[in-house]
Amino acid sequence: MAQALLPVVPRPSAVADPPPVNSAASADTLRAALDAWASSVHRRLWAPGNKESRAALSEADFMDRTRRTNKEPAVSERLEVIEVFSRTPNMALVRARLALRDTRRGRRVTVERPFLRSDRAGAWRGNLREFVGLAPYFPPEHLPTNRPSFGPRGGQR
Repeated sequence: MAQALLPVVPRPSAVADPPPVNSAASADTLRAALDAWASSVHRRLWAPGNKESRAALSEADFMDRTRRTNKEPAVSERLEVIEVFSRTPNMALVRARLALRDTRRGRRVTVERPFLRSDRAGAWRGNLREFVGLAPYFPPEHLPTNRPSFGPRGGQR
């Protein structure tokens, strides 16, 4: 009896793994951008934005939003990289913890969030909206100047 020949299928171990991501470089560019923001060097924060977000958000608009924001990175505290996830050598998700200072009230809050970074032509870049989202901007005319009055306690007049 003749045996049927089966096609040869490469084993998963024979498939080459992608080269590892340089997690230090992806985190360092994020750290440098936040340091620039904390030091009010907004142009250095805009420069590493990816092509799509730079096309959607002009440099002047981005710089205006980050200058007039309600929050900025706390100068005294550095970005803490918790971990870097990656499935390809040119994409990384950097999960980080950073301190933000409320510019109007002086309070400090610590936030933990992911930042998507991509390596394009040897430079790690990210979406500028990640920074704008960290620092909402409400012009002074949108903030209440007086608290609403609800009358005497218990709703009685």
